[in-house]
Amino acid sequence: MKKLAATIAGAALLGLASMTAPAAAMPVSGIHTDMLSGVDTVQFRPHHMRHRKVCRTEKTVRRGRHGRRIVTTRRICR
Repeated sequence: MKKLAATIAGAALLGLASMTAPAAAMPVSGIHTDMLSGVDTVQFRPHHMRHRKVCRTEKTVRRGRHGRRIVTTRRICR
């Protein structure tokens, strides 16, 4: 039981140390506001999405020599 408690306490300490280390490494000044542009200078440009082609196949049946069926397939894209 003591080993289990020691393991849980060690895991908690390790987790706590890993959570606080990145916050301590962050600079005090934070984000430089002079690099960021204001909302009024940035214009919103909507993304133009390209519609993909919609293609379908069309089969035409006609009669050839001696009454035989001739099937031709064409691809129609719009």
